[in-house]
Amino acid sequence: MSGVLGTRLPGPGSIYVSQQITFTQPVYFGGTITARAKVLERLVERRRVRLSTVCVNQRGEEVLVGEALLSPPKSDAPVHAVVPARSRPGIRQRAI
Repeated sequence: MSGVLGTRLPGPGSIYVSQQITFTQPVYFGGTITARAKVLERLVERRRVRLSTVCVNQRGEEVLVGEALLSPPKSDAPVHAVVPARSRPGIRQRAI
């Protein structure tokens, strides 16, 4: 989760301020994990974005839930909407 939020969303130059995570189930070797983030709140006066974060396994069961706080880039660069897939097993492209 931190790799995507710190480097890809909401865009290059974002600062990953904090993350609160609760692991709800174990993750096993060979499993497929899908990460999702949803904007909960824009804190315009503080230049922050609060996100909910969820990871699910291949059966659709939540294995991680939490919240993240980010400071978006200061430039007028467009915000990315899709995280590119990497060519590693278990990593899939997901719309955010």
